Amino acid sequence: MPIPLLEVRLTEDDILRALHTDVTTALTSTPKRIHPRWRWDSRGSELYELINETPEYFSYRTERALLQSIAPELAGLATVDTLIELGSGLSEKTQIIFDAYSKEYGDVEHFIPLDVSISALRQALTALSNRYPNMAIHGLVADFNSDLESACELGGDRRMLLFLGGTVGNLTPPEREHFFGSLRAGLRPGDYFLLGSHLITDIPRMEAAYADSSGLCTEFNRNILRMLNTRLDADFDPEAFEHVARWNDAEGRIEVFLEASRPMDVHVRGLELRTSFAKGEWFQTDVSAKFGSGAMATELSTAGFEITREWVDDEHLHSLLLARKPL
Repeated sequence: MPIPLLEVRLTEDDILRALHTDVTTALTSTPKRIHPRWRWDSRGSELYELINETPEYFSYRTERALLQSIAPELAGLATVDTLIELGSGLSEKTQIIFDAYSKEYGDVEHFIPLDVSISALRQALTALSNRYPNMAIHGLVADFNSDLESACELGGDRRMLLFLGGTVGNLTPPEREHFFGSLRAGLRPGDYFLLGSHLITDIPRMEAAYADSSGLCTEFNRNILRMLNTRLDADFDPEAFEHVARWNDAEGRIEVFLEASRPMDVHVRGLELRTSFAKGEWFQTDVSAKFGSGAMATELSTAGFEITREWVDDEHLHSLLLARKPL
């Protein structure tokens, strides 16, 4: 039984330096906006798992169901010995792919999950090594934006990289162009890429997915302020900010904000920084782009990938796109 390996390429010091830089920029910009990655502390991850179960948040269930329906065909199209997953979290949906390969060809030989959360990776490695005892697992605590090419160096001869959950929608168009270019440079000829993306549907349904009736999305959004209070000794009053999620048609994306319900001054002692919010001022905490039919295939083709197959669920809510780096 191979012993799972957990390699830390993103240390707490690295994270703290990046946090200092991002928060300084966020709170001194006009308008104020912060990268959504800072919501993913342990509490944020717990809240997101609960959000996945709400009636309004259809994205997780839709992608999971689509993976279940296409996994046997995927295993037949991309005969690989290695899976590399970016933003892997607990890798729960990925187990659908493992099981499909096991049924068709035997166990996947290598799995390289990459995530910024060491706690999520530890939990995933324990569960996966128990369920797939013959699979060699090499977990990477890393940010795919900076460690993409090094992750692409690992594994066996026939590989597939996974980027699921619609996370690609958190990237702006220039960021996606850079990401796809880096990915193509890092992969070997013949390697596959499976991309999950959210499709545009009716606006009320998309907005409701980010503002559930139970209030979990509100708590998830406010959690970034609680994290700043804890990590940077700030004095935000999270309850004084209202959760806002709206569709921006011009940009083709859901935008998430915290809206100040009153004027307030905030002291971030860890940065020796003071900032203020006017009543009604928005602090942007997330963007999630949604895509029209064929949009991701076009972007990947432009980046130099060959499109192998695209699957879309019956309601046209989610796409899974299989591409390959040309031989």
